[in-house]
Amino acid sequence: MAVWQFDLELMPSSVAIDPSRYVEAANTDGGLETKDWWVQNQPSYGLVEAISNHFALIDSWSKDIVRFGSEDAVLIELFTENGLVVGVAARIDLRHLTPPPLIALLKLSSYLRCKFFVMETQAIVEPIMAELVPQIEKSRAAKFCRDPEAYLAEVIRDQMS
Repeated sequence: MAVWQFDLELMPSSVAIDPSRYVEAANTDGGLETKDWWVQNQPSYGLVEAISNHFALIDSWSKDIVRFGSEDAVLIELFTENGLVVGVAARIDLRHLTPPPLIALLKLSSYLRCKFFVMETQAIVEPIMAELVPQIEKSRAAKFCRDPEAYLAEVIRDQMS
């Protein structure tokens, strides 16, 4: 992940009812494994079509990852395993963020009946601007985009102490 990127996982609302159970189990040494979030929450409709209503399909390096959007704005990755959804992630490039793709992401998450799991803080937020934007604004990615030199100086200071 680049320092200017803000990462989210879409979390089915049924999982968000008891997040501590699911989040703790999902945290692994390799990152977040969301398969258990989706096993019992398989979309009953065309998920690829639903996402492509908001974001253009783009090339992927894996047959198990379907990618939508843009690396320079909002990128959606749909992870599958044996034909089942095992994760839906969003990566927002804060250098080029404009309202339309952010609004599309909010609409998509609402349509899928998902909340956002913020990777950096592990907060769970509703798919509404009033909850997502403050998470973005206080992120490392936003700090970097506002003032790269100050951000890097802070990182170096923290590493030296």
